[in-house]
Amino acid sequence: MKSLIKHLRDISKMSVASLMATMLDFVIFSTLVHIPEFSTSRAAAFGSMAGGILHFTLCKIWVFDSSKQNIAEAALRYFIISGSALFLHSFCTTMMAKLIPDEMAWLVSKGVVFTGWMYPASRYIVFGNMSQVLSPLSFVIGQGTKDKRTNDQ
Repeated sequence: MKSLIKHLRDISKMSVASLMATMLDFVIFSTLVHIPEFSTSRAAAFGSMAGGILHFTLCKIWVFDSSKQNIAEAALRYFIISGSALFLHSFCTTMMAKLIPDEMAWLVSKGVVFTGWMYPASRYIVFGNMSQVLSPLSFVIGQGTKDKRTNDQ
C-alpha cells in the first residue's frame, strides 16, 4: 500500500512538473515566434529546450529527490528517454489519427506515453537506482547462471 501511495504521489508531482514545463514551453514559443529573427521552428526548439530543462530540474530535485545523483548521467538518460518519448508520441498520434480525430489522438497518445513510458522510465532509469533496474536482468546477462553453477558444484 505504501508503494502505491508513493507512486500516486510521484505521478501527481510529475504531472505538475510536466504542466509547468509545457506552460514555459508555450510562453517562450509564443514570445519568440513574434520576433522577426525567429522562425517558428527555432521558437519551438527554444521553448522545448527551456521546458525540458525545467522538467528535468523539477523531476531531479522535487519529484524523485535524486539530488545526490550524478547530473551528467541523469541528463544523458533524460535526453534519451525524452527523445524516445517524442518518437513514440508522434508515431502513436499518427496511427490513432487514422481512426479518431487528431486532437483526441494527440491527447490519448500523450496519456499513454506519459503513463506507460515517461513516468516509469523517469522513475527507474533516469532518476532511479540503475542497479535495481538491472538486477532482474542478471540471470539473463549471465550472472545468475554463474552463481547457480558455483552453488551446484
